[in-house]
Amino acid sequence: MYSNAPAPGSSTTSDPGNTNDTLSAEPMKRPFRTAVCVLLLLALGLTSCHRDEEFVPRRPRPETADQTLLFYLTGTDLSAYFRQNIDAMMSAIDRDILYDSRVLVFVEGQKNRPTILELNYAPNNANYDPAQPLSHAHAAIDTLYRWEAADFNSMERSTIAGTLRRMAEAAPAHRYGVIFGGHGLGWLPAESTAPYAVHDSAADPWTPLPDALPTRWLGDPRKRASIPDLGEALRETGLRFEYLIFDACFMSSVEALYELRESCRYIVASPCEIMASGFAYDEILPDLLCDGGRSYDLPRVCRDYYDYYANRAQTPSGCIALTDTSELEALAAIVREIETRAARPCDPAPLQTYEGLADHVFFDLGDYIAAVCDDAALLAEFERQMARTFPEESRRHTPSFYSAYGRGSDPQGMHPIRSYSGVTTSAPCARFAAEWQQTAWYRTTH
Repeated sequence: MYSNAPAPGSSTTSDPGNTNDTLSAEPMKRPFRTAVCVLLLLALGLTSCHRDEEFVPRRPRPETADQTLLFYLTGTDLSAYFRQNIDAMMSAIDRDILYDSRVLVFVEGQKNRPTILELNYAPNNANYDPAQPLSHAHAAIDTLYRWEAADFNSMERSTIAGTLRRMAEAAPAHRYGVIFGGHGLGWLPAESTAPYAVHDSAADPWTPLPDALPTRWLGDPRKRASIPDLGEALRETGLRFEYLIFDACFMSSVEALYELRESCRYIVASPCEIMASGFAYDEILPDLLCDGGRSYDLPRVCRDYYDYYANRAQTPSGCIALTDTSELEALAAIVREIETRAARPCDPAPLQTYEGLADHVFFDLGDYIAAVCDDAALLAEFERQMARTFPEESRRHTPSFYSAYGRGSDPQGMHPIRSYSGVTTSAPCARFAAEWQQTAWYRTTH
């Protein structure tokens, strides 16, 4: 079912809130005009078509795109939100922003029918129906590939590498950016579960409160990728990506960022939880397709993410930061100087944290170093390097953040932000000290 050529058809689908539908394609034997409709409707979760459909012309695909954006959306419990995300992307593409760039989306459906889609600009979509989700006047969806295996694991290293490589081969480009959407737990090992949750001392600490709002983490509850495996998967593609964007919780962790430093030039991520609705892609996608689709503006991505959660989202919780990965080695060298010759004992209790657990895991890196560093000149050097590694214009946050893992002093689960560097460390975390000492960041800085 995989092809570099478009599969023309409809861009309508079922209600994004209906998790029984899947983004998948079913083979049908019908006359061509009806098959065009049926194939794409079923690819997006509908089951029938009651009228012949017109062919929807696409803009000719470039032999080599200026940019190809690769979305990797994993976590079947988020499939309804992924449909909403794709619909928002289509709203942006409907405004004719692609030019000679391309957008491919890998997405898991509720019934584990993983699919690769391409989102196209279609100047005259004869199938447009404003009453249908995923239907737009000037945009259409093609299904490029679908997996049949019921035991498909989107978080295995070989699967991540193979899928990204397949997508890149389908849409060759001068530059690639990758957007990971799903659940995330920063640098923590995939098997990191321990009984110390604030709401249930016998439960997995990463089990949300019973009435918690949904947030994101990378994978499914029992299907996660470790950060070293993710880094290996990205290297195995043979590509050096322009950027990674994590639409997933806790991924602006210095330990995770350092592990991924050789995979891309820049990383956009949040130090805390991201609400399940994720990024507002109708606003973000144009930031990734600037200048006629030829360039991207990651500081503007950070600004627009913050602006959405500060001013329009139902839950005003939005923290984001941009990392220049070329500066991480210099940052690690300064932290090593501090940790090995200028460190003093540090009480973690007053430090800024970014989850609602009773025993905290993610601490603000800048706050931690300010507390532990006993050399004013070295601290000033650290702060200058922080500004180069995490540009201050792109460190944005709402006054507080939401956590599904504990309410703290606020019955709504909002936690105030007193100090914000945009990136976390688990250096003061006692519970995962042994695992932390196995990270590349620890080995480099101690």
